[in-house]
Parts: sequence; structure tokens; C-alpha cells
Amino acid sequence: WFIASRGRAVAIANLGYPASEIFLSAASVLLISRLGWRTTWLLAGGAIAVCILPTIVALLSVDRSPAAADLSGLRAGLGGRQWQRWDAIRHWLLPALLPALLTPGFIGTVVFFHQAHVAEVKGWNLVEMAPGFTALAVVGTIASFVAGWAADRYGVHRLLPVLLLPIGIGIGLVGPATHVSAWYVALGLVGMTMGIASALWGVLLPAVYGTEHLGSIRALATTIMVVSTAIGPGLTGILIDRGIDFPTQCGALAVWCLVASGGAVVIARRLGREMAAMEG
Repeated sequence: WFIASRGRAVAIANLGYPASEIFLSAASVLLISRLGWRTTWLLAGGAIAVCILPTIVALLSVDRSPAAADLSGLRAGLGGRQWQRWDAIRHWLLPALLPALLTPGFIGTVVFFHQAHVAEVKGWNLVEMAPGFTALAVVGTIASFVAGWAADRYGVHRLLPVLLLPIGIGIGLVGPATHVSAWYVALGLVGMTMGIASALWGVLLPAVYGTEHLGSIRALATTIMVVSTAIGPGLTGILIDRGIDFPTQCGALAVWCLVASGGAVVIARRLGREMAAMEG
């Protein structure tokens, strides 16, 4: 059942992060406006210490692993193999997927990081911009479920060409935007890509590389994504310091997303043939 409905299962498992964006973004802005950011941070730390940590300890005290390993439940990847991390690195697909792995984290992080700069350039304020992050989370959650269903129904490789289109259109709206409502639409489209990505990688990696060594391969993919989030604020910040404001940079980011989407069409076709040959 899990293999047949993996996309929907991953979408359910990923609900925690967008739920926090939906419910905590507005609350955080309100607390900061009333109590200041230092007090808000102290309250957040206290909530983690008093509520979250004891819950984690209680959950980890119960063994969640099966009593006996059932190797028959392992799913093979391409070629009927259980791929190891070094095999995945040498395979054509992982290098080809680098733009798709790097771009959502890069853009998503800089949108969060430079929101105050965008407010200054556009003449908006952070309070009126805050609902944009709720839009991001709501649309992302819906997109995750739709993408999970589509991956189960039509094949996960078919999501690759559409992954970067929403975020490309969304980030492209930031540059010419004059009203804050465009910011809501832009972040909603960014959230759409985030939702698709959360379902995509949870389904694609085990389908391509198998499940026996999935943890090490997912760790590699996650490391690549984290690197992109680290590079983004620094690189865009340097450009801002050199007189190229972030809304202006958004045009170049939008073009990059469209070009990468075109490349993803080629990747999806080749991967689809290899997956069809394996199933055949």
C-alpha cells in the first residue's frame, strides 16, 4: 500500500512545516509588534524547552522499528538494483537534477531573508507583507497533496518539468510589483513549487535508487539543498551591496527557472524510458 500510495503518504508526513508557516507567521509578527523581537525569541525558546523537547523524548522512548527486518519489503531501483550513494553520484541522473535540487531552496531562502529589503524598495511594510507567508504555506500544502496524487497516478518523473515553473513565475512577479497583493501571489507560487518538491523527492529517490540505502542517498540530496540555502543570501546580498536590488535580481532568477524547466523536459523523457524499461 505504501509503495502504491507513496506520494500521498509523503504529502501527509510533510504537513508539519507548512502548518507552522500558516499558524506561526502571523502570530510571530503580532508578538514582535507588541513585545519586541527579543521577548518573542525568549518565548519561542521557552515553548521548545517546555513543550517540544519532552514530547520528543516521550516519542523516542518507544521503539518505532519493526521487531524483525522484512527484506521482502525492499523496493529495487533502476535496473533492479539497490543503489548505494557512490553509485548514485556516478549515475547521470543526480548531476542532471542539480538545478532542480538547488533552485527551490535558493529562491525560497532569499525571499525570506530579504523581505525587509523588498519592503524598503517597494515602500511596503512587514506587517502587510506577513500574509504572503501564510499564502505560501497554504498553497504549498495543497500542491503537496496534488503532486503526491499525480506522482502515484501518472508517474513521478512527469513532475520534473513543472517543478520550477511556479516559482519562476512567482519570483518574476516581485520585480514589477507595485501593490503588496502581488507579493501574496508571488509567495503563493513559491509555495506551490515547495509543495511539489516535498512530494517529488520523497517519491522519486526510492523509485530510482531503491529503498535499501535510501537514507544515505536522501542525506546527500538534503545536503545539496542545504548548500543552496546557504549560498543564496550571501550571493544575493553581495549583489544588493553592489547596487542591484533584489527585485531587479528576481528577473534573472525567473529566467533561470524557465531555462531549467526546459532542461527538465529532457531529463523526464530519458528517466521515463528507463523506468518503463525496468517495469517492463
